[in-house]
Amino acid sequence: MKQLLLIRHAKSSWSNPGVSDHERPLNKRGKRNLPLMAEHIQQQGYVVERLISSNAVRAATTARALAPALLQRPVKAAEQALELEHRLYQFDWQPLWHFLQQQPDTVRKMALVGHNPALEELLQRLCDESHSLPTCALAVLQLNLNHWQALHPGCAELLYRTSPKALAP
Repeated sequence: MKQLLLIRHAKSSWSNPGVSDHERPLNKRGKRNLPLMAEHIQQQGYVVERLISSNAVRAATTARALAPALLQRPVKAAEQALELEHRLYQFDWQPLWHFLQQQPDTVRKMALVGHNPALEELLQRLCDESHSLPTCALAVLQLNLNHWQALHPGCAELLYRTSPKALAP
């Protein structure tokens, strides 16, 4: 069995039209939501062996903020363990699928931080059902397989899904 956490980046800023999509930072709401999600992840006990993020600024910032909770390491050690991957800067699900199939079987629990619509479409194919992933959302999946290469449609069960809006009092 494998466990996969899919995390959409926190809310980003569109206020500077001169900034490329790849370089867009988080906005105030996005920054405000990160501590809430990090605390929730820690309370729920979601710990992964690998945390891999798109190298886009908004995704990398999200991953850095969540890394200590997801990796159960001090901030500096968590930041060093975080993997930034240009192949996750995707809006299509298929490259993410192939990326997952290339992961070593020794990894049992992994988190990906990325972008929509790729993450929602990946989630749909893995679970054979549609679920939304708003900004900073977390989806926890159990994959009924022992080898990442054996990934196939419907091989996952959605165990949990939440977002900052769902957690807000």
